[in-house]
Amino acid sequence: MSTARDLALDADGDLAIQGQDLAPLVADTAAIVSDVKSALLMVLGEWFLDQSKGVPWFDVLGQKKVSLQGIRSTLSNAIAARRGITQVQFANVTQDSVSRAPTHWIHWQEHRRHYSRS
Repeated sequence: MSTARDLALDADGDLAIQGQDLAPLVADTAAIVSDVKSALLMVLGEWFLDQSKGVPWFDVLGQKKVSLQGIRSTLSNAIAARRGITQVQFANVTQDSVSRAPTHWIHWQEHRRHYSRS
């Protein structure tokens, strides 16, 4: 099995910088987590070279009444499509009734290991 590698991302989802250069590539689990995060941040049609790449967030979140099940399904499908992910076991989305802000919790399996992120 080959080692997965990806660019390192900082906490804001931007490319990680060390000094005045890109941070070293991340490998294995960190690379898969970085790839999933990058995939979830790309909006469908955003990349001019391949407008089929990305997540259809405007279709899911642009409705008058947002469907939490639609968000769950979109999250699960986007994560399951990434290289190295064997199964999305759990994707939970709740919405704060005051701020209307969604929060999420995701549990997935990569090869034989399990991971969770919120």
